[in-house]
Amino acid sequence: MWNTTPKNTTITKTTANYVEISYAPSVVSVGSILNHITTNGYDITDINTKQVNLGDLFLDITKS
Repeated sequence: MWNTTPKNTTITKTTANYVEISYAPSVVSVGSILNHITTNGYDITDINTKQVNLGDLFLDITKS
């Protein structure tokens, strides 16, 4: 996608026009991630956010 990624982020291209970015808000700001995307020549047309809660994390860990 691009040569470098912001520190402490994981970027996964899920479809031709969709990427999923995971990051630690305590370490990196969403603004710096968005800035990184635009300075690398990519356009942002839509944003969806999801904040993981402990219940979701527990269910994800314990599913078989």
